[in-house]
Amino acid sequence: SVSFAIVGGADVSKFTLKGNELTFKATDFEARNNANYRVNIKATRTPWAFPWHFPTQTTEKTLTVTVTKNPDDNGKYVPMFRITTADVSTPENTDKVIMLATNMDDFEYGDFEYKAIFTITGGADVKKFTLAGNRLTFKATAFEARNNATYRVKIKADLGTPASSFDRAFLPPTTEKTLTVTVTKNPDDNGKYVPTFRITTADVSTLENRDKVITLATNKNSDIDSVSFAIVGGADVSKFTLKGNELTFKATDFEARNNANYRVNI
Repeated sequence: SVSFAIVGGADVSKFTLKGNELTFKATDFEARNNANYRVNIKATRTPWAFPWHFPTQTTEKTLTVTVTKNPDDNGKYVPMFRITTADVSTPENTDKVIMLATNMDDFEYGDFEYKAIFTITGGADVKKFTLAGNRLTFKATAFEARNNATYRVKIKADLGTPASSFDRAFLPPTTEKTLTVTVTKNPDDNGKYVPTFRITTADVSTLENRDKVITLATNKNSDIDSVSFAIVGGADVSKFTLKGNELTFKATDFEARNNANYRVNI
């Protein structure tokens, strides 16, 4: 059997322990200049039989909790389950593919992995958007199409069946958010060359030790266009594989090297 104990740490008063559940007490982001809080934990493994053959083992580790700024800077309620996709801008006359995401996308509970289902539920400019899975597409629009160059759509995310009784009690099954797309004047109006056919997929970030699938897109994605992609080089080409329009970055440890940025040419 394994037992745990708090044995010290710079911020030991901020933590309580019951069994194997360590609780960090609610703390304001502005409580102090350093938002990192540390506690030392000791684990003791006691053999259930024949202790003269299997001696007691102990180990210690310092755990760090980082308090982050609540996204609701203006005091608005922030639900535990929420759509995290931010508002975007796009050049005029270009389809814009927006990958929808929630704060539960990378969360797993045992063998259960959360996967949100998205739907369009309304919005002032709902006709300008289409949705397939988690790919929200804003239809190419001229900057001069109207006086107001911002377009809005309301998105609903459904978390499905919660994985635990805790989730069923405290995690709302659905959440909604209004997303805004701002159409910008094509930069070639200032003499800069903008190719008429271009890859529109943005740079991404990913958690360490987890494969990251990146869906490639161009400004010409449509039912009548056939677009193929290929890897043609890049400083870290060996870290990537490509199948159709799905580019996969291989799971990598954060400490694998000093520079955590990896590049590939598509």
